[in-house]
Amino acid sequence: MIFDYPDILRRPPNQIFAAFAAGGGELVLTWYAFVLAALLFVPVSMAYALGSGRLKTGAELAMAAAIIGALAGLLQAMGLLRWVLVVPGLVATKDAAGFALIHA
Repeated sequence: MIFDYPDILRRPPNQIFAAFAAGGGELVLTWYAFVLAALLFVPVSMAYALGSGRLKTGAELAMAAAIIGALAGLLQAMGLLRWVLVVPGLVATKDAAGFALIHA
């Protein structure tokens, strides 16, 4: 709601930059909250695999689910972190080509 994500990604970079700059600290905190939510997949998937004796009855499937869940959380967090680690620099320099590169 603050940033009109993901629809804003269909707009030209200068509009995205303006919206990101207008979002300020509240928008950055929102992205950090998304990162935290994604990272919660890691312990939740591990707890699910290890809980209730699942490893004893279906060890391969439980371990695969835990690994896939953990990887999903880590990869999602990495994708979201670009909004707080890379995009602010691109906004400051108005680097539309760099922005297009990380969102291709």
